Amino acid sequence: GRKTARSATVKDVLLVGVAQGIATIPGLSRSGCTISAGMALGFRREFAVRYSFLMSLPAVLGATILKAVDVVQEGGVDLSLLPKYLLGMAFAGVVGYFSIGLVNLLTAKGKFGAFAYYCWGAGALFLVLSLTGFTLVPAA
Repeated sequence: GRKTARSATVKDVLLVGVAQGIATIPGLSRSGCTISAGMALGFRREFAVRYSFLMSLPAVLGATILKAVDVVQEGGVDLSLLPKYLLGMAFAGVVGYFSIGLVNLLTAKGKFGAFAYYCWGAGALFLVLSLTGFTLVPAA
């Protein structure tokens, strides 16, 4: 593609937004849908990835706020577990940072095909495990 932030039209960005809305269907990747839609609309790979991640910020922030409100309404937060919460947040932040770096690296090298095969394989494996009742958590 050749479209960038300067040449993308309102119609283009609205269609990528529709793809993000469709990605609320369980099992669909939000970033996969938005990046694919952007590339299908002629966005440059780098712009499609950057735009997808920028679009995730309000979605993730909104979901976090809604979940936090639910947790507070259901009885609050056990402050004795605060160090564990913070450690989990730190790990999630580090993994997220490196995941974005990996997607940017794949984008720069044009290796989305290899990543797609990995996603298909991982999806098939976890679908089979799910259908067979496999769980990593022992039954209580």
